[in-house]
Amino acid sequence: MKEKKISVRVDNDLNDSLAKEAKKRGQTVGALIRTFIVDGLYRYDAATEQLLQNGETLERLILRVERVVGANLHSLIEQQVLQNKPHDGESQAEYTKRLRASYSEKVHKAVEKGSAIKDVA
Repeated sequence: MKEKKISVRVDNDLNDSLAKEAKKRGQTVGALIRTFIVDGLYRYDAATEQLLQNGETLERLILRVERVVGANLHSLIEQQVLQNKPHDGESQAEYTKRLRASYSEKVHKAVEKGSAIKDVA
């Protein structure tokens, strides 16, 4: 592999610290700096990968929670809506339409209350 030279400016204190550390390790300053660069890139890549994996895990968990909340909301509202009995003279189609409207209204109210709680918290 062909090597390429790069230049980096450092202040005197950092230069002295690098020289002392290189001497302590029995390395040249250049070798020490290369070690730091490789180590820094590896840690950056590992940390970045871990963050991506954590983000994907969180997304999956949030989807699961949303499904559970949605199922619970549906179940609770369905129980409330099904307590509505047909009115005298109401056709099956009208009754079904009224139940659907009631269900939709209750879902919207529940969602609004949920967002209000989130905003307050």
